[in-house]
Amino acid sequence: MIYKEILGDDFNKLHPKLQERYSITMDCPFHGKGIMLHISNGKRWLKPFLRLAVRWKFLFPEEGSNIPFTIRNTSKQLANGDQEIYWERSFHFQHVTRHFNAFMTIDPEQRIVKDYLGEPNLFYSDLTFLVASNGELHIQSGAQRIPSWKMGGSYPAFIRR
Repeated sequence: MIYKEILGDDFNKLHPKLQERYSITMDCPFHGKGIMLHISNGKRWLKPFLRLAVRWKFLFPEEGSNIPFTIRNTSKQLANGDQEIYWERSFHFQHVTRHFNAFMTIDPEQRIVKDYLGEPNLFYSDLTFLVASNGELHIQSGAQRIPSWKMGGSYPAFIRR
């Protein structure tokens, strides 16, 4: 359970439903559904990129409110022994279903979750997981980059805004 490993004793401070949600193992996947209150994709000039990113199950140009979604998390062990969690998120717009998939592992030394987005992995982000005193889970993005760029360089700041 990578999330329990990264959070340590704080995992037990999570709300019980969050503990259940993030207790993903090879024998215990997670399936859920819900309603996304609002999906907005930012700047208009990004639309061509968002349309292109659809083919890699990464991003999409659709926006809206009260969008039904499903999520499925499964786990497997990688060749190097690390546990990987596969996130399959599907957003069911009125005329189309879009996907936002990711692969997560951890770096126990840096205490971060390594989040690889898309299929194949187009973007990478360091994630820091913290448990608030009320049992909420806070996830903060850190370094972001395009894995295929030489030397793992970060992508320009204007893309992140």
